[in-house]
Amino acid sequence: MSKKAAVMRGDGIGPEVVNSMLRVLKECNSQTEIILCEAGSEQWDKNGRKDKSYIPDATMRTLEDSDACFKGPTTTIPVPDAPRSVAV
Repeated sequence: MSKKAAVMRGDGIGPEVVNSMLRVLKECNSQTEIILCEAGSEQWDKNGRKDKSYIPDATMRTLEDSDACFKGPTTTIPVPDAPRSVAV
């Protein structure tokens, strides 16, 4: 049976780091199903800053249904009422 791994690229240097990890994982011929998810301050900005977290509800549901998660670095933006860092 295949395992599922949620992958959050994050923002800042996150996408670059996670893309490298995904290339390594592919070369290892992993049977893991990769599910790309949104997370981080860039998606928060893109979605109109309406969420109370840098991790949207859809991503949280995917995380709950996954066997593992790879999270790239994220930026905590210094604006009033910004969500708390997802790294905490």
